[in-house]
Amino acid sequence: MKKSMWKFSIAILCFMFTSLIFTSCRQDGEEKRLTICTEESLLYDVEEVVRYFKDSQETPVDIQISYIPSKQEDRASICKKWRTELMAGKGADLYIMKDYGISRNISVSEEEILLADPNKLLTSGVFLDLSEYIREDEDFQSCFAPVMEAGAVNGRQYIVPFTFDVTLLRSSDGKGSLTYRDCTEPLTDLLESGNLGGLSAADLLFYIKDWIGSSFDYQKGKVMFSPEDVSQVLEYAVDEAQKGIKEGSYEVVSIQNDRYPYASLDLEMERPEYQYLPFPTLDGRVSATVLSYGAIGRTCKNPELAYEFLKIFWSEGFASGEGLTIPDQQYSRHYLIDTVFNIDGLTVRQDQWQNWYKNKPENINASEMVLKNEENMLSIVRQVSTARFVCTIDYLGMDIRDMFWENGILNVDKEAIQQDIQTASNMLYNSTRYIVME
Repeated sequence: MKKSMWKFSIAILCFMFTSLIFTSCRQDGEEKRLTICTEESLLYDVEEVVRYFKDSQETPVDIQISYIPSKQEDRASICKKWRTELMAGKGADLYIMKDYGISRNISVSEEEILLADPNKLLTSGVFLDLSEYIREDEDFQSCFAPVMEAGAVNGRQYIVPFTFDVTLLRSSDGKGSLTYRDCTEPLTDLLESGNLGGLSAADLLFYIKDWIGSSFDYQKGKVMFSPEDVSQVLEYAVDEAQKGIKEGSYEVVSIQNDRYPYASLDLEMERPEYQYLPFPTLDGRVSATVLSYGAIGRTCKNPELAYEFLKIFWSEGFASGEGLTIPDQQYSRHYLIDTVFNIDGLTVRQDQWQNWYKNKPENINASEMVLKNEENMLSIVRQVSTARFVCTIDYLGMDIRDMFWENGILNVDKEAIQQDIQTASNMLYNSTRYIVME
C-alpha cells in the first residue's frame, strides 16, 4: 500500500512539474499585442511594415490597425472618439500619422484631424518619453537634428518625425536678383530693402503659410511677428499684383513637389542647372515642416516592442530606398522604400538623402544634371535650422490665402481690398497668439 502511495505521489509530482514547464513555456512564448492608429492614406504602408515586423520577431505578435477614413464626411466623429480616448489614456499603443490637408492643398476643420496640433501634445502627457530608447539607438543619431527637435521638449523626445518638407525658390534663367543672404533676412526687411526681385506677388499671396514659417514658439508662448508685419507683406503683394506683375524669375517648389526635373519622361530632355534658395520667412530662418511622424501612447503595455516597430521608419534600409525584404510574401517582392515618398517628403535620415533620391523610381536612370540639381537642392535643405508640425495656424493661413483667390484666380481688384488686408492681418496675428498662448 505504501509502495502504491509512493508511486502515486511521484506521478502527481511529475504531472505538476510537466504542467509547470508547459505553463512557463506558454507564458514565455505568449503572443504580444500592439494597437496602431493611422490615416487611411498610410494604411497600405503601415500594413507592409507590420508584415516585415512580424517576420522579424522570434515570438508571435498580434498587431491591430485602426485607421481614420480619408473622406471628410466620415472623419469628424471618428476623430472625436479617438481623441477622447487618447486624452483619457485609453488610446492606441502607436500613432503613425501624416499631414492630412496641407499636402493635398485642402482646407479642413480642426475636428477632422486627430492630432490637429502635435506641437501642443508635446507637453500634454499623452505620449511616452522615448529618450531612454533613443540613447541606445545608433540609427537615431543619424537623423537630421533640426527636424527631430520638433518632436522634443526639454530634452525629451515624445514624437518622432519620419519625413519633412522645405519650401524653396528655384530659378534657371539667371534673372533672379536674390541671394542666400537676402532669403535669410526677415521677409519684412527684405521688402524694405527693395531686393525682393524675382518673387512674384502671386506667390506671396498663395504661400502665406510658408512665409509664416516658424515665427511662433509654443513653449515660450511667443509670436515673433506683428499684425503690421503681415500687412506689409500683403500690401506689397497686392500692389505688385495690381500692377500686373504676376510672373517672377523664381518658382516656388518644395521637396515633395519638385518632381518634374526628375520625372522619367523628362530624362531625355536637356535640363538647365537650377539655382535654389530658401523661401523668405517672417523670422528669417530656414524652416522645415514635419509631414509624417510617429509616437507611442503613454499607457502602452509593451513600450520596448512599440519602439522596435517605430524605428523601422528611420532604419537604413527604409530610409535609403533599398527596401526591406519580407520573405513570407506570396510573390517575389520587396518592401520598397519609395513608400516614404508616398508618405510625402524627405526622409529624416540625413546620411541617406542622396540614396533616397537616387532610389526613387523616377531617378534610377537620372542624368548627371538631374543629380547635380538634386545636390543643389539638398545644399539648401542642410541649412534648415528649425522645424515644426503642420498645425491649426497653417490652415488659418490657407483661409487667408483664399480671401485673395477666387476659383483659382488671383483677385486683388476689389474695392474693399485694403479692408481685407487689415482683416487678414489682425486675424492671423490674433489667432496665432491665441493658439500659441492658450
